[in-house]
Parts: sequence; C-alpha cells; structure tokens
Amino acid sequence: MKQYSIYFLLFFFLLACGDDEDGPELNQQTDYVEQFRECADMPLGEDRLIAEALPGTWELVHLYYGWTGEPDTLPEMMIAFDQSLNMTYTSPEGTWQKQMTLDTNRLVALDGEYIPIIQEINVFCDDILGFDHTPYDGNRYIFVKK
Repeated sequence: MKQYSIYFLLFFFLLACGDDEDGPELNQQTDYVEQFRECADMPLGEDRLIAEALPGTWELVHLYYGWTGEPDTLPEMMIAFDQSLNMTYTSPEGTWQKQMTLDTNRLVALDGEYIPIIQEINVFCDDILGFDHTPYDGNRYIFVKK
C-alpha cells in the first residue's frame, strides 16, 4: 500500500510541474505584453541610456502571477524617478523613497536595502520596463511611462 502512495504523490507532482512551455493563454495576452516582449528583444543595454530614460512616472499596467494567472483587479503601483534617480515607489503596502543607482542594467538602492519588485526589473526601454519570470512559474510585472 505504501508503494502506491508514493506513485500517487509522484503522479500529482508531475502534473503540477508542467513544462517550460506553460504560460498565459493567448487570450490573456495584452498589447503591453507584446510591447514588453519586443522591448526585451532590443532593450536599452547601457546604464547611461537607462538612466536617461527613467525620469518620470511609471504605472503598473500588467501583472501575471506564475501560479494563479492574472488578478481580477490590478493593484495600484507607481514608480517615479527624478533626474538624480531619487525614486518614489507607491504600492498598496505603502510608499518608499530611495536613492537608486544602476549597476550593470539593474536598479540598486544606494543604502544596500533590497526592494522587492523594483530590483527584479531587468528589461528597460524608453516607455516600458519590467521583468518576466513566468518561464519559471514566477511573476511578470510591466510598467509603462505615463
């Protein structure tokens, strides 16, 4: 009987894992996802170019959770940068202000504090930025410049 229990657990584990091709269904795709994918193919590749594009206000326009899909409502999230990369990050949990810098195409807080979501951003273009960890059952966040 114990042997069957192990096979039963293994069967459900394999069903839950899926393959790397799993992702959002085509009908869940938005124009922002396509625009983001185009950006990911040809992103801004130098810290200097990214720093020039960042100043302004960025609004969350797309969110996809790797395990559960798109939420029913999009949380209000905004990121604002000034010319010196002083950042104001507003989310449902609160507002943070940090001095940021770029290090090899990554946003990093000067005080060394890790800032979830912000420091995951790895795709930068003039009018769209974000990250996509959905191939690994992670999340996708896409922000556009207002």
